Amino acid sequence: LKHISRREKLNKLKFSIVLYLGLGIIPLVCYLIPNLAALPVFEESMTFLFKYFNYLALISVGILGLKLNQTRILISAGLLTAMYHFSLNPEVFEVTGITTTRYFEIISMAFPLGIALMFLMREMRLLGLNFIYKFLVATIPFLLLAIWISEFNPSYITAVYFHGIQALDSFEVPQIVLLPLIMLITTTVLKRKEKAFPFLISTLIILIPIFTACHIGMDITLPQTGKMALIVLAYTSVAIIYILTIFNMYWQRVYIDELTQIPNRRALDEMLSSLSGKYAIGMMDIDHFKKFNDTFGHDAGDDVLRVVGTAMSDNTKNAKIYRYGGEEFVAVFMGLSAEEAFEYGDTGRDKLAKRDFYIRQDSERDKKDRGKTATSKRTKVQITISMGIAQSGDKGPEEVIKDADKALYSAKEAGRNCVKIKD
Repeated sequence: LKHISRREKLNKLKFSIVLYLGLGIIPLVCYLIPNLAALPVFEESMTFLFKYFNYLALISVGILGLKLNQTRILISAGLLTAMYHFSLNPEVFEVTGITTTRYFEIISMAFPLGIALMFLMREMRLLGLNFIYKFLVATIPFLLLAIWISEFNPSYITAVYFHGIQALDSFEVPQIVLLPLIMLITTTVLKRKEKAFPFLISTLIILIPIFTACHIGMDITLPQTGKMALIVLAYTSVAIIYILTIFNMYWQRVYIDELTQIPNRRALDEMLSSLSGKYAIGMMDIDHFKKFNDTFGHDAGDDVLRVVGTAMSDNTKNAKIYRYGGEEFVAVFMGLSAEEAFEYGDTGRDKLAKRDFYIRQDSERDKKDRGKTATSKRTKVQITISMGIAQSGDKGPEEVIKDADKALYSAKEAGRNCVKIKD
């Protein structure tokens, strides 16, 4: 469902993607424009600083992801930490027959594939077989490719560098990475309603600096010092993107109501503490909600709460909608008088009342019918709200809310499905 409003949610997503893309292409730009290598950020002391910052940042992402009950984020961060470490020291694998070039080929192919396969699995607790399965699923692509390459066969080159897209021939990264990339995109689309969706979006974007690092690692024309500096920069982009993503996920968890996907009571309290000047507050309540729950069940009641939160966010202009608790919502109209807020609130109420809402109910079945396809019927119902509005004046936010609550009570007494202003 919509977050605050459809337009605001879309704008926020666009802003995050543009910001992350901007961060992600910095290493590529620095590689393509050699003069940028002379910037102070590439000095040895700065490279040393960022080198250890990346370790700390990636480990922190894993720990914070675990605090969000996302073991898949923990595993992803662990893989990236290992990839980063060995990208700075790829020569350790040469005893196994895996050269530096082969190492970067492995991680470019295995990382998106492993992440895609792991996120297709259901999220579960840390200590359990499922966590071990997820870890194995994420790491097996690395192991299989390492075994294949360590017993090097010329057919390997033909398989991974299939030269199907001539425009990509100038890149060192094997073109076969397009296949796991498509798989990761598909996984992201399939998981768009899960809590980890923002992390998957970020994972798609961090492939830009990761592929850049792999290309740089395989570029034999670069001096070793410049190569290491660019790889460190690439993983710094990865770390910053993931940190911003984790902070955004924490913000969603703290300030967004999980059921309705609009700001919650905590967000409202913080908003009220900063209110000043001219404003109006509207208290809203779903009419006959208890009766609706008793008739159709709590699942249908949850659907109603989602619909009301979304509809009022989309239809009530110049207001921020918050879930106050239960079936109550609050609208904060910044810079408006009660009379001006009435017009917007009443428009939102009217649109909601005219909206068709259907409840799907499975029909009763006898025991002898078990195993057969269940039939269902749709019951059309009307959802309405009552609203009370009060304005600031000389009163504080707490008193204004109390006045709006009194006006809401007046709207209930007036027959519901209406908006009343506190006298």
